[in-house]
Amino acid sequence: MNKDQIDGINAYFKKQIAQCKEQTQTLTSESRSDEAVFSRIQMNVYDILNTVFATAIKMHGDDCKKAEEFFLQKTEQLSKAWQTSLETAEQHGAFEKAYIERIKLDTIIEAKETLEMLWEEPHD
Repeated sequence: MNKDQIDGINAYFKKQIAQCKEQTQTLTSESRSDEAVFSRIQMNVYDILNTVFATAIKMHGDDCKKAEEFFLQKTEQLSKAWQTSLETAEQHGAFEKAYIERIKLDTIIEAKETLEMLWEEPHD
């Protein structure tokens, strides 16, 4: 992974977090508190993924493949935990909790797809 790819991924997370923060503020100002909470959850997922990515780079920065594997392994662990939580919520009729878990899962899927595209760009 080259510096441009790392910078691109960092910029992606920064942009996603900023967009969610802005959306949360807008929704809050419009007294749409439930939607603001959901936007904040999405923002938190991007922040978690940003932290996982930073850790991957810190641990394996010189080895692109290992950094990518670390990131994908950690995101898979998160996905499994959130999928289990979603299934439990659905079984118990906890619709709001299920919706929150779906937001988390959708966000992580979107982020992983974007990062995979960025990782496929030519390496130095």
